[in-house]
Amino acid sequence: MINPSDNPALYEQDAVWNNDYLEDPFYRTKARLIQGMIPYGVRTIIDVGCGNGANLHALDSGYWVVGADRSRTAIRYLKGRPVQTSADYLPFKDWSFDVVMSHQLLEHLPEDVFERAVQELTRIASRYLLVSVPYRDRLKQPRDCCRECECIYNVWRHVRNFNEVAEIRRLFPAFQLRIHAFCGHENEYMTRVGLWIRQYLGGRWEGNPNSVCPRCGSKEKYQAGFPRRAIAGIVDRLDRLMPKEKAFWWLMCLFERTDSGPG
Repeated sequence: MINPSDNPALYEQDAVWNNDYLEDPFYRTKARLIQGMIPYGVRTIIDVGCGNGANLHALDSGYWVVGADRSRTAIRYLKGRPVQTSADYLPFKDWSFDVVMSHQLLEHLPEDVFERAVQELTRIASRYLLVSVPYRDRLKQPRDCCRECECIYNVWRHVRNFNEVAEIRRLFPAFQLRIHAFCGHENEYMTRVGLWIRQYLGGRWEGNPNSVCPRCGSKEKYQAGFPRRAIAGIVDRLDRLMPKEKAFWWLMCLFERTDSGPG
């Protein structure tokens, strides 16, 4: 089973943050879309779960911006105003920022943290929320198996997915959805049967070098030998022949506050 427990060690690795995400053409397109979705008249912006600040670095210089992230390693790469804090406790007054951004954060949060984080994002946004999440993410595909303790886990610690725009809209009842957009590469996931055979019979997992076992902290991955590897290879080739539905990787939503004011 996927262990949904917290795994901060994953995000304290320099290897996760010491690269320029904007070198990726899909990420550059996403950054331009973020810039284009920020409404006229905005002055103050915070990015909650900012990582190394790539999205903030791509913004025009006319904004007063803050980057907030729990990872001490991540915010060392941030240019500007870093705040080390968790998304479920944001040390700012109500309605502190014109725009509160959160990109690729919500899918990582355990249930209790998730609920409080949604409340905190809502609380500090005076006008707009700009939120993006993986769209129709297949949680069971990008998994590794720990060689030490045999824990099976999502390599990026995604614990929830979002399959419809309405799922994001329902999270923020004090806001109205103004616009949503899709961007990023088009994912094409394996069939469920093919994925099960590949992983459990073929013994082939993601093999992500940065993934960390949430149970024991090991980075060692299980690797099957022959003939199981041959089974995985055959299944991979056969599965590519199956028709599949594609989905853009990111869903981005701009919300505008509809209530009248704090307190």
